[in-house]
Amino acid sequence: MTWIGHIKLWAYHLLSTPTEFHNIRYFKFGIPLALAIKCSPPSAGSEVDALRFLNNCGLRLPVPRFVDTFVIDGKTYTIMSRLPGDLLREKHVSMSSEELNTVIDDLFGVMLSAGGRGMPSLVTFAGMLEGPFNDVLDCYVFLAAHLVFSRVELTEQYSKTCESLSADEIVYFHADLRSHNILVKDDRLSGIID
Repeated sequence: MTWIGHIKLWAYHLLSTPTEFHNIRYFKFGIPLALAIKCSPPSAGSEVDALRFLNNCGLRLPVPRFVDTFVIDGKTYTIMSRLPGDLLREKHVSMSSEELNTVIDDLFGVMLSAGGRGMPSLVTFAGMLEGPFNDVLDCYVFLAAHLVFSRVELTEQYSKTCESLSADEIVYFHADLRSHNILVKDDRLSGIID
């Protein structure tokens, strides 16, 4: 079904224009939807899974809406809504400390509201697709597989640490939350991307 992906790519390219970012295109011709096309390596499937999850978790989060995805020649193309605003990385130099603190407070509020909502069905760790995990300890067992071979062995050797880890709540978080993935508009948080 690669030909369907090629037709989609041709149509999306016809309806979009390049941006200053080599892997992003914005739609043109007055199309009423503000959409973006992102081209990523194949592991970006986890970004699609994360967007689907966040779009359907029941919260109104400032993240792009997932529209479509397809893979051609080892590249993942994702069509998503384009959020308003400018990158905090570029905007922060013209913002006052008070305005920056407002954006940080907004961001903190979003992160608190998203916490405790579980994890997407698939999670990527070091290029490997794994999950979901039954609990936090299972996740740590997977991450520490090169050190420990089983949950029993981990709990025997590090019982106190495992008690603390088991008390952790499973939450979804943005692993690359920095100024080039935060959008601001009118000195407020307007989006979290990538």
